[in-house]
Amino acid sequence: MSLLGRFLKTLSYRVDKEIKESLYKNEAFLSSRWGILENSIIQWSTYYRKYIALSLVLSVLLVCNIIFWQPWIKPFVIEYIPFRAKFMDWQGIFLAGQLTIIGVVYPLVIGLISILFQNKSAKKLYSQYIKNTRGLCSQD
Repeated sequence: MSLLGRFLKTLSYRVDKEIKESLYKNEAFLSSRWGILENSIIQWSTYYRKYIALSLVLSVLLVCNIIFWQPWIKPFVIEYIPFRAKFMDWQGIFLAGQLTIIGVVYPLVIGLISILFQNKSAKKLYSQYIKNTRGLCSQD
């Protein structure tokens, strides 16, 4: 709202004021408002560069904080988290499964795509698919 609109009581000022005053009293609007999760999804997908940078800054700050507090945290971790060795074993199994997928399944998919590329219409379809499903960081 502009200062000039307040003094002159323009039509757009009155309409904006009425919408602002009546919208938040409307039961249908209040019941269908987005929650924090939906609003966050929209913000992250709209301003993805900003949130990628903020995520990187948060990660760096978290690592620096852990490195700084390590001498004081280490005795508590040893005392209160005795199952950390089991966690490392589970993590090794999980990562071995991931490596199997990367080493076996990924080359099979690449081979299938190369077979599909023998046909020009499949190549055109695949390039259209890649164009429509670009990664988060590579969007313009």
